[in-house]
Amino acid sequence: MTVRTPKSIRGLLRGTRGDGVLTLELFGSAVAMHAAPAWSFDDLLDLDEVLGPGLYILVGLGEGLDARSRAIVGEGGLVRERLAAHAADPKLDWVYEAVVVTGPRVLSEVIRLCLQRRLADELVLGGGIGRVVGHDPERATASSYEMAAAERILEDIRALAGLVSPGLMADVTPVLEPISSRPSMLPRGVDAVGLTWTTHEMAYAGARARASMLGRETIVLPGSTIVAASRGTSKWLPERKAELLGRGVLTGHADARLLRLTTFVKFRTAQEATAFVSGGACASACLTWRPVEDR
Repeated sequence: MTVRTPKSIRGLLRGTRGDGVLTLELFGSAVAMHAAPAWSFDDLLDLDEVLGPGLYILVGLGEGLDARSRAIVGEGGLVRERLAAHAADPKLDWVYEAVVVTGPRVLSEVIRLCLQRRLADELVLGGGIGRVVGHDPERATASSYEMAAAERILEDIRALAGLVSPGLMADVTPVLEPISSRPSMLPRGVDAVGLTWTTHEMAYAGARARASMLGRETIVLPGSTIVAASRGTSKWLPERKAELLGRGVLTGHADARLLRLTTFVKFRTAQEATAFVSGGACASACLTWRPVEDR
């Protein structure tokens, strides 16, 4: 049997438990957790900690006759901006609580995305959430070190969540279906049956792209710009770019960090198109591509 070392906790309550902001952290941990009801979002946004990177869970009422709660799991390099955008969205009037995890020394982009996917899984499989809105099960491009770091941080998140919002997460790791065996989620607005083409846009690091989608098939349109540099572990990406540059499909841009498309480029999935536009960044196709009519 594994013996767990007891950990001390320190906390701060700004206001009262019913309408204030509660902050908890474990001694020796690199992350802290902040929780506030929806009517105290302004106080939450005033915290200096949310100026940096973080993850958040917005918990709210279930849909229709479903008594179970639903949630949004998100992340951001400037988590305050994400939270402010959600707070101003009238479509999210069902949200009644926000739980935010901050940790500027450890929450890199890759680790945040790993944790976002794990949290989305665990809230449904082991916690009290009926549905996670925008759940994206696609694999994160992470090293073994980053995966191990994310797992250790997740243990601290579980412990803090049990105090801040009991029942939100399971106390132990639930049995998860391997990510590779699940179908990837399509971007919002895409016709899953594959009968109607829809147009979507994405923006990443100065690049702006527009694509037509039919089911999983994705065609990036002329005039789109993409990130010139390539990163990550996708070997096909630099080879594809070199091929398109040689054929004149990709050309230079006034901004040296970008390249411009001169004609249509087809991809098997929206995730491939996302990697192409973002330069191989660990970005979610489900969350990145937005229907044009949302503008």
